[in-house]
Amino acid sequence: MRQKKLFIKTLEIGKKCLGNRHPWIATNISNLASCYKSQNKIDQAESLYSEALTLYRKLLDESHPSLTEALNNLGMLYINKKNMWKQKSY
Repeated sequence: MRQKKLFIKTLEIGKKCLGNRHPWIATNISNLASCYKSQNKIDQAESLYSEALTLYRKLLDESHPSLTEALNNLGMLYINKKNMWKQKSY
C-alpha cells in the first residue's frame, strides 16, 4: 500500500514540474499500473496502462522502446486477465 502512495505522490510532483505531456509522466503512470497489477487490481491497472500507452503514442515515435514496453505491459495484462477469467469459470 505504501508503494502505491509513493507512486501517486511522485506522479503528482512530476505533473507539476513537467506538465501532463511528457514521457516521464507516462513511465510513472505505467509504474503505478504495475503497482495495481501486483495487488490484483486489474481494472485499475488496465486503465493506467492504457493511459500510459496513449500518452507514449502522442509523444514518441512508433519504434521507441518505451512505446513497445507499454504495448507489452498492456498485452501481458490482457493475457493475465483472460487466464483469471478462465479460472473463475470452472
